[in-house]
Amino acid sequence: MDVNQRDTNQDYTYWCRLLHQTTHLSVLFYNDRLSLQMAYPETSFIPPSLRQLLERLTLLNEPSNIPVWRRLNSNEQVVTLVITDNEQPIGLFILGPCLDSAEVEPNSFTNGFPVFSRQDLLHVAVLATSILTTRRLSTSDVVLDEDSSKRRTTTEDTKTYERELFKNRQDISFHATYQSERMTLRCVKEGQKEELLQRLASPDRDGRIGVLSKQSTLRNEKNLHISTITLATRYAIEGGLHPETAYTMSDHYIQGAEELRTIEAVQRYTKEALCEFTDQVNKSKQLRHSAPIIKCQSYVFKHLYDAISLQDVARFVNLHPNYLSSLFKKEVGLSFTEYVLREKIAEAKKLLKYTDSSLSEIYTWLNFHDQSHFTKVFKTYTGTTPKQFKQHEHMPTM
Repeated sequence: MDVNQRDTNQDYTYWCRLLHQTTHLSVLFYNDRLSLQMAYPETSFIPPSLRQLLERLTLLNEPSNIPVWRRLNSNEQVVTLVITDNEQPIGLFILGPCLDSAEVEPNSFTNGFPVFSRQDLLHVAVLATSILTTRRLSTSDVVLDEDSSKRRTTTEDTKTYERELFKNRQDISFHATYQSERMTLRCVKEGQKEELLQRLASPDRDGRIGVLSKQSTLRNEKNLHISTITLATRYAIEGGLHPETAYTMSDHYIQGAEELRTIEAVQRYTKEALCEFTDQVNKSKQLRHSAPIIKCQSYVFKHLYDAISLQDVARFVNLHPNYLSSLFKKEVGLSFTEYVLREKIAEAKKLLKYTDSSLSEIYTWLNFHDQSHFTKVFKTYTGTTPKQFKQHEHMPTM
């Protein structure tokens, strides 16, 4: 159905009221000149953060008929949707604002705002788009704008940090030393967990931690966490951790921090992440092999879901298959085939533990001949069958 077939005040009035009654979010509609045409509830309060956003929006520069999730500040979020017809904007729908945490104390502007997780608000955005435009989207289609606040010019930024430098010098208040930071990250790079724990227990007392957000102490701690994980990832790779493993860990720990709701929880999570990076580097150092074997292991890591043959890998490392087989057995202690099967079973265990994938899906993905072959190899390396392993991992803990 074309957008203009739904483009009547009667339709929009009906759908806006229904969306508000269903979600309890404020639903606002502005025309193409950004004049407010309707609001549900009629007493909808427009906070300063939303007014600032409206002053900056240019409908022609916005995505057409695709919702945009926006963070207005540390705890306020909103969804905007520009409706167009023949590439000309008809108007702007706004859902919200709402809060993303019930734990943040509301102020005079946000008191009474509903609370939605980001994921729930994305689902509402998809639903609203389907109602208002008939487009069928998924949450991955929603455009994410993490920082909708007004951005300063380069000149303003320069003036700001120069003023902060003046104040730091006058107050004799400086950041923690670069040397202290490097010594902590060196522990990660060298896999020295005991020294890392000692350094974390006795941080640099001569410096202060940087401020990465003035809007929220929790947001500041999360930003510090992100910067720490980013640096730790690079140092871990330099220490010998496989880049794909390091980057996957980085994604996991950065995304995980966003779900935490207290400063203490984020600080504990940062410590946990640094320890895990250090442990993984230490393990990789203990398994350090010659360059050809490292290349073989990297090949297996990247092609775990493919059919892997010794001949293919031998061509990859430019060695004769017989020589590579002998070298691999000597350094790793397993034949190449045994190593591949061990890694595939390790991956199968993760799939069984962390996903709802069926046994048939798992053995097919990992290129086993059939379920019987998969079960036999799985039991050889784990001492149990895949079904027994899955049942044990999903048993409720007392």
